[in-house]
Amino acid sequence: MSDLDSLFEELRGQRPPGPFASPEAVRRRGRIRSRRQTAAAAVAVLALAGGGAVAMAQVGLTPSPSPQVMGPSQNLPAPTGGPKSEGGAALAGQSVPPFGVPREWLITPEDLGSDDWRGADHEILEGPWVWAECEHFPLSEVEVFSRRIGLEAISYIRDTATTAIPERVTQVLERYPTPELAAENLSEVQRYLNTCPVGPDPGDEAAPTFYEVVASGFVGDESLLVRVTPYYYDEENRIVPSGHYQYVVISRVGAVVSTIVGDDAEVVQEVAARAAERLR
Repeated sequence: MSDLDSLFEELRGQRPPGPFASPEAVRRRGRIRSRRQTAAAAVAVLALAGGGAVAMAQVGLTPSPSPQVMGPSQNLPAPTGGPKSEGGAALAGQSVPPFGVPREWLITPEDLGSDDWRGADHEILEGPWVWAECEHFPLSEVEVFSRRIGLEAISYIRDTATTAIPERVTQVLERYPTPELAAENLSEVQRYLNTCPVGPDPGDEAAPTFYEVVASGFVGDESLLVRVTPYYYDEENRIVPSGHYQYVVISRVGAVVSTIVGDDAEVVQEVAARAAERLR
């Protein structure tokens, strides 16, 4: 018997150093690790590029199939009020469909303030909303998603003079039967920000993302401005901030929740204000 065969023969009789995790725990850990590694890789590429927008992977904006819209057969309450209370100034004087998100509710290049923006030709949402999940916040347990009656997203990009990576602004609209359910969506966003990792953890296999609410109540019926700071491991294995920020404005107007994601705090706030006007 060779030395290698002898070594494996000894290992066969040894017990593992600790109990194995359950299959579900392993799968969940793998999903979380995959998302974090994707974000870390995106940040590393941007750092090498010397500037530009933080990749959409930071808040879960990645390719996905078209979202399904809930239908009347699910016994959801009928939407309350007309265009004024539900959202849709662009549809004033017209009938609003009871389900779905009319395209007129979405932002346009004119809302972005210049004509050098163009539509992005990629799918946007990976899951049921803009945000990802973490170990203590599984999206399968967020019940408000099942009450949604409309989901739509749009994204615009433009070239910049300082980097090869285009600047990007994205909007996601979520429509609910009642303002109360839309408010519950914002409560879940706040719970996500409070629950998921918010700072660097040296024991983590991938550097985390820091979420910071920097303003609230500035647009619509209620709103949050969140600054997203990705971290990464440098050459000496230290967790350091990437230096690239992303800003997210979540606002509610009646029964509609609008989420604006971009690279400039002033831009996303201005666009969020115009988006809110469209929904009044």
